[in-house]
Amino acid sequence: MVTRRQLCSVVPSVAIGLLSAPLKAGENRIAELEKPLRSYIIAGAGVSGLIAAITAAEHGVKDILVIEKEPLIGGASILCEGVWTLAGTPFQKETGLADSSEKFLENLIEDAKGTNDPKLLKAYIDHCLDQYEWFARKGIHPKEIITNTGMNVPRGHTFDPLQIIICLRKRLNELGIALVTGAKAKKLLLKADGAVAGLLVESKGKTFKISSKLGVLLATGGFSRNTELIAKYAPKMINAVRLSCAGAYGDGLIMALEAGADVRDIHNIRAAYGFILNPSSVFDISQTIYAGAISVNSQGLRYVNESLPYKDIGEIALEQPSQRTFMVFDSLILKAQMEDRAADARLYAPLLKGETPIFMSAAASLEELARTARLPVANFVSTVSRYNTYVDKGFDEEFGRRHLTLTYGTMRKIQKAPFYLVPTTCASMGTNGGVRVNEKTQVLKADLSAIPGLYAAGEMMGGFHGNSFMGGTSYGKAIVFGRINGLYIAEENSRA
Repeated sequence: MVTRRQLCSVVPSVAIGLLSAPLKAGENRIAELEKPLRSYIIAGAGVSGLIAAITAAEHGVKDILVIEKEPLIGGASILCEGVWTLAGTPFQKETGLADSSEKFLENLIEDAKGTNDPKLLKAYIDHCLDQYEWFARKGIHPKEIITNTGMNVPRGHTFDPLQIIICLRKRLNELGIALVTGAKAKKLLLKADGAVAGLLVESKGKTFKISSKLGVLLATGGFSRNTELIAKYAPKMINAVRLSCAGAYGDGLIMALEAGADVRDIHNIRAAYGFILNPSSVFDISQTIYAGAISVNSQGLRYVNESLPYKDIGEIALEQPSQRTFMVFDSLILKAQMEDRAADARLYAPLLKGETPIFMSAAASLEELARTARLPVANFVSTVSRYNTYVDKGFDEEFGRRHLTLTYGTMRKIQKAPFYLVPTTCASMGTNGGVRVNEKTQVLKADLSAIPGLYAAGEMMGGFHGNSFMGGTSYGKAIVFGRINGLYIAEENSRA
């Protein structure tokens, strides 16, 4: 369920009453489920499933059915910050950022230490700009470019995710694509040879068998709310805070496994660092470390290279005494981060009115800040002082930090009052692994052969992230591999 707070966080300037209609526009229509044969069936109405349907239809595929088990469309796609990471856009050029597909590819491979699938990365990069331009023609443009976790160049293009979903819903209507909400994919229908022939769908207490000429796309998202699957694949995360969308129970993964799918990166589920204590949504995260903040533990000591991807930091933070950690920064770092990232600007907005948010502390001196947080004063002050000397040298002698994030940005001193401290926790925002796919979105078996008629896109996919994660690529891969799937299905349709 989308809460008022979450919707306001996504599009604060738009009244909630104006938003509900487009999201509910795919109301349950039993008649659409009673048709026994379709050209193509898509399970999941987030950006991945919607873009796949639209792209296929724009390239000649007719009679497509999109189902969504939740009452509203959008899924994780409306509960995210809307950061899509891509390179070489007109927006980057306008802001004076030199970037290229080659540099982006190198960054993705380096970030994951070569554990991701280069064919998936290349397919992603090859199709990013085409979909970016598609949105531009619809009047949808990024609001800002941010430096996010894992990047060596600012390439996190921040879009309004709800605007994108509303645009896609409108285009679905224009193309006459059937969309049914409150309809859950239950089981893949298989032929004797193992090929996917359709889908078993449940809605309003009834079950429908729907055949599909071209197969089924699973765009049902991740499985971070499924305790059994988390216990099986990521037992360390069983007690972690989980902030994924309500429907993230791994429905598609379970169905794909039953059909013989292999998995990849399925154990790569880690908590992201930077959340305030007791977070209620994915918007309760700050990335001030990438503007120059440091992180200390309950002993007032640094314990990590803060330029690492936030999931790497999260893994180390959870090993600290009592799992208590704190982000520390000054007024200049705060100003830089609020100017760079709108989500942080909203998070810290009360400071502009002279109010200190309840989740943080502010003080005129480092000593006072340490006492407020009940940290060892001598350790804390010494830690900050020592770090400032490393900034002067341009190299962190303790943990190897040289930049704000990876190889981008110059480290900043913590020296100008007021000083700030944010107690932090780690939380899971989704799952980065899933079924093994190729660059056409075909689902693969362990022997790397494709399961005929079965496809996966978005969070369902494994192989893209490897053992790491670059911010903005989860939303990005949902967008781009939705497009890739639609194009491939159109090709299959033309050959049929």
